[in-house]
Amino acid sequence: MLPRRALPAGRLDRAHRSTCPFPAPYCREWVELYVDPDSTGVMVEDCAVCCRPWTVAVERAGGRTKVRIERAQ
Repeated sequence: MLPRRALPAGRLDRAHRSTCPFPAPYCREWVELYVDPDSTGVMVEDCAVCCRPWTVAVERAGGRTKVRIERAQ
């Protein structure tokens, strides 16, 4: 099993975008992640390339949005 590793947090503040490019935590392919403008918390998404699961954490504070992706266990 590969070690769990956090990727750098992405920011959606530029032009209030609702998508954010990330390298997928398992296959490292660049993918666009859509983040619902009203969502916060932790959710699980499957990679569109390799189908392995990610944990997506969305935080909002002070008009800023921070997204972090990790390998799901």
